[in-house]
Amino acid sequence: MTEMEASMKPQGMLGWAGLFILISGILHIVAPVFTGFSAAGLQLVPIGIVYALLGWGLMRGWSRLACATYLIVLILVLMAFGSMGGAVPIWLTGLIIAADVAGLVALFLYIWRK
Repeated sequence: MTEMEASMKPQGMLGWAGLFILISGILHIVAPVFTGFSAAGLQLVPIGIVYALLGWGLMRGWSRLACATYLIVLILVLMAFGSMGGAVPIWLTGLIIAADVAGLVALFLYIWRK
């Protein structure tokens, strides 16, 4: 196993949180494809990039990101609930919310045990 492969393997709650946040980021980035490249879908790309970077950092074990990521994802998941039924298909919004909530739970457990 290479060093890169080993660093991207989820380890503990922080690693799992990073994986779920990374998945959410990828879903945000591909959202424009499913919205016909509408403005609402394109607005999700920068959020997806931030999520992907945060998820990658958490998977690398950067524990100092945990609290900030928790607050960012908590705020944005509440916004996602408010945007349901908009231009983004509801199934995609549901997948994004599910990945966000899974990441939040893992982050909460990591922070609580720390």
